[in-house]
Amino acid sequence: MVGYIARTPISGSSVELTEQGYHVHVESADAVMDAMFRPEAENGSVFSVADEPGRVINWFVASPKMNVDGILTINKGTPMEKTYRLENARGYHDHNWGFWLWQDDLGWDWGQASGKYTFGFGHITNNNHTASKGAVLEVWKDKKKVAAFRDTEIKIRRDKMMNLPGMPDNPFPLVTVLNASSGGNELNIEFDTERLTPIMIPFGGGYRVIWELSGTYKVSGYIGNKPVSYETTGYLEYVAELLITE
Repeated sequence: MVGYIARTPISGSSVELTEQGYHVHVESADAVMDAMFRPEAENGSVFSVADEPGRVINWFVASPKMNVDGILTINKGTPMEKTYRLENARGYHDHNWGFWLWQDDLGWDWGQASGKYTFGFGHITNNNHTASKGAVLEVWKDKKKVAAFRDTEIKIRRDKMMNLPGMPDNPFPLVTVLNASSGGNELNIEFDTERLTPIMIPFGGGYRVIWELSGTYKVSGYIGNKPVSYETTGYLEYVAELLITE
């Protein structure tokens, strides 16, 4: 990165790319974050799925592992207001682009975590998660990417599907399991959901739910003939089946 490159303001929030990293300022009705995100590992490769004419989904992990320093204030302007200082916190940056509609026949799984190894995975499926359209899992050690798995090299299983009261037709997985094998590299990754937030995406006569999940990853296997075994906290995103309300 050389000098000032870009600053993108969005309703009082902004992202500025500097020589030090990403300067991120985010404002909402009751929270403010101002922090520097510094990349600590090389980027991933572009993952693309184009299963129909005129529809393509691209995903790129620009920075799989970042060091974050700054401040975060929550419950701003209330008696419960509290400010946290972020020091050597973990960060991450990816980007997706392309053309698709929320009412299309698609769904996805996405996950990311940093620990002894850093990893990120993406998986595009059909609407009810019965047919895979493409998948990728990439793994970093320190600053370098050390393993990559694609498509049929990755198997994903979702266990203990759960509904929230009032949302009986949009279950999410309490447990997600990835098994990946390519050459001499093998990984088993299990994610246990501990916290969740549903994001509603409305359109026309229906909506989709993006389940934002956080919890614990249990990772085991072999990378470069070296055993891998550790636990770490991380994130998972699950797009539930389309609901038509009309």
